Amino acid sequence: MKVRDGDNGFSCFVDRQTPLNLEPTCFDAEGSATTLVTRLYVEQQRAQGKAEQQIKAELDQGYKSGKFRAPQKPGIVYMMSDQGYIFVESVNRLVHLPAHLMFYAPYATDKDIGSPPAAANMPHLIRAGRPDAVVIVIPAQAAAHGG
Repeated sequence: MKVRDGDNGFSCFVDRQTPLNLEPTCFDAEGSATTLVTRLYVEQQRAQGKAEQQIKAELDQGYKSGKFRAPQKPGIVYMMSDQGYIFVESVNRLVHLPAHLMFYAPYATDKDIGSPPAAANMPHLIRAGRPDAVVIVIPAQAAAHGG
């Protein structure tokens, strides 16, 4: 459901990278034109009852065919809400997600940014090697409070 139209190119919505996640997310104009399109596609496919693996395969094919495209220039995604939760499969539970910033890094790897994956208090990649990869930066205050 759309709440209102804006005029600055930013789009905000509650992202669900998995059906259990709750990720209040705002994309700048570049992300609104690229990554947001894929997120909305995923939700449309879920609403049609498609399996997660099938959706992922269609998304990957969409990037390969040019139906979807990675961000073409630097930009920002912000998740400054304190109401973010992600499902972490390795511990089988929802984990609170602190407020943070993300920067587009299409196809980047951990080697590219010189930071080990999920290093404490260090920027790191999410979705490394993928077209929608981002560098996540958690402000020190949020990290210090166990966010």
